[in-house]
Amino acid sequence: SLERELQDAQPELKTIDDSNKLIQSSSTRKSLSNRIHDDDDDDEELSDADNPCCKGKLNTNEILHEEPRFINSIRNGKPFVVGQDYEKINIVHVYGGTPYDVGYAFSQLMSEDFKQLLVAKWIAEYGLPGTLDLNYDIARKYTPPWYNEELQDLAAGSG
Repeated sequence: SLERELQDAQPELKTIDDSNKLIQSSSTRKSLSNRIHDDDDDDEELSDADNPCCKGKLNTNEILHEEPRFINSIRNGKPFVVGQDYEKINIVHVYGGTPYDVGYAFSQLMSEDFKQLLVAKWIAEYGLPGTLDLNYDIARKYTPPWYNEELQDLAAGSG
């Protein structure tokens, strides 16, 4: 029915609306940035008068004009990528009827990135030995007892 189609289209419409807001705010940032950087003689800073609701620093990073590449699709989401390697930016469109649907879709699409990010955070926070201990503690409840014994014997035998 038409009503059902309108309901199904709501997430896409919200995405379009949010994208338009981002474009507008991006244009605003660019004009503010131009106003600040056009006059090098004067050290004008952004103030609350420029944007009273923004308390952060002005983003002066270059705007990427590369077209996002579609990766694949799942039931409640679509991932896209811009850039490559260390300059890769993920763009993830997720939608669903409940917060669970949205969170589940996001985790399915980004699980590998989450794993890499988590390990990198652990290494930075606990060092490599602490990260290995933490990984062991997490995996221990899923590891059969004979495997731990085998690892201990392997360590003892290797000197």
